[in-house]
Amino acid sequence: MAEDNDSNEYIYTLYGLDEQFNELKGILNKFSITKEGGSCVVTGQKGSGKSTAIKLLSEMFCDKIQTITLDCNFLSTNSAGLRKVESLENHQDEEDPTLIVLENFEILAENRDQTLLYKILNGTRNRSWFVILVSDIRNCTDCLEKRVRSRVSNKEIVFEKTVIFDRYVDYFKDILKGCLFCVDGEPKKKISKKLDKIVQSNEVHEILEELYTEDFSIETLKKIVSTLVSQLMYRYRTFGSKKKDNFPCLDDIPTVLRHVVTLFIPQCTDGIILKSLTIRQLCLLLCIIKLMKTTKNNEFLYHNILQSYRRFRNVYDRLTVPELEMDIYKELDEMVERGLIHYSNESQMGQLCFRRVKIGVDPVLVENCIREYKPLPSSVKMWLEDTVELI
Repeated sequence: MAEDNDSNEYIYTLYGLDEQFNELKGILNKFSITKEGGSCVVTGQKGSGKSTAIKLLSEMFCDKIQTITLDCNFLSTNSAGLRKVESLENHQDEEDPTLIVLENFEILAENRDQTLLYKILNGTRNRSWFVILVSDIRNCTDCLEKRVRSRVSNKEIVFEKTVIFDRYVDYFKDILKGCLFCVDGEPKKKISKKLDKIVQSNEVHEILEELYTEDFSIETLKKIVSTLVSQLMYRYRTFGSKKKDNFPCLDDIPTVLRHVVTLFIPQCTDGIILKSLTIRQLCLLLCIIKLMKTTKNNEFLYHNILQSYRRFRNVYDRLTVPELEMDIYKELDEMVERGLIHYSNESQMGQLCFRRVKIGVDPVLVENCIREYKPLPSSVKMWLEDTVELI
């Protein structure tokens, strides 16, 4: 974030998220002018930048819009949230524009009692409220009651971690320049040109390509650049007297970068973990996704997942020997340990069949991983084609 001294405005840069940031900015700008209530859904995996973007935009519009953030992880009950909403209603004029950010709203969507969600969203009809529903998981609105869903806008902004490699290299260069010396003055033009040549070198490209293959998230790239700059500055301070013409040790970038990258990769991203699963584990994840769509719930007992899996086998793969119940439960336990599904509350303390879990990975990622699985059994391929519209 940099300040423009001429206009006294802040210039915000979220690398790799220009489109999403500008789209959300346009929505809030319109709201600040019209003061008409509304809503939108913002989704993206952890570390995708969605919460950072919302925070920066709330700061940008702080003179025009009041922002209230509610993290549903910390709302112990519906009544606790209702009290906050009632307090807001009592101490605020109906025409005062207010941005209400509901972080992890899927927790409220899972509840049978969705009164709090309905009250907040219904408030957009007669008050100057704009509600942003934030979640790490896609398709969370499928679990909403009909009356709640009728109050939610169809507008969804998806924050994805994906970026093409050429753009990824550009972001690396821009972030590096910003961290090193914010190239904006005559004395630094020569250094900037030298840095451009180094970044475009085959050696640096090869290192970045290896990093991109393992983890292409901008979040990881920022961590690597900040560590790289720290080590470059240390070298400059240590050897600066001998290398006055090489501030800040730019020639060392390839060597230092390779060392820094080894500190961060390989990382166990969702995609990498999914690719290491057995076809049975992937099918169990697909069972959970199908249950989410057909039941409008987000949490399921191990027993429910087992039944769904057995239905798949009975319809598409009758000839194989049925698996033992305990084997399926062990597969589910392993996926909990790897972070692909999560326990609900204290359900992990109960009997295996009564353990309750919810999915912790993007359903579309699961589908893509199954499609790429080699060799893919014909029974699974047929089942996937019949299920794909549910994802």
